[in-house]
Amino acid sequence: MAGRPGAVENSPFRKEIEEMLREGKPDTFIEAWLKEKGSPISRKTIGNYKNEKFNITLEAQKQYNDQQSKQRLKDAGKEQVDDIEKIDQFIGEVNPKIMKSMDPKDQAQAVNRFLNTKYKILGVIDDKQSVEVNVNNNQFNPNTQKEIIDEEEGSD
Repeated sequence: MAGRPGAVENSPFRKEIEEMLREGKPDTFIEAWLKEKGSPISRKTIGNYKNEKFNITLEAQKQYNDQQSKQRLKDAGKEQVDDIEKIDQFIGEVNPKIMKSMDPKDQAQAVNRFLNTKYKILGVIDDKQSVEVNVNNNQFNPNTQKEIIDEEEGSD
């Protein structure tokens, strides 16, 4: 009966075998215990089961690595949330007097930079897109700002 693959999985003492493996009992001890119970399984079969199907160390490493990875992801997400909150806070604290002293083009550029950064962090836009804002009911797009500026200068 010794040396059967699957012998541990099919053993009526599987729970006890796994508990002894968890406790770190030697394969030879488990082999002798099973022999006393009238259900012999070889030390080699027990060792193979321990190394291949009930590898506590490997499972602990996987769980540890998963836990660390999740923590790194959580920390990275928190950093980006903090960045977004700082941008929101900064936009909210901009002194309106400063904004009024700027011409509409500069106002739009300032707001656009903040919104671009925020939306890129949020994944709303990719790096190739930009945010468009309206200034005095004129559409402002930083990619075409030269056209808008030229139009304003030509209307004088």
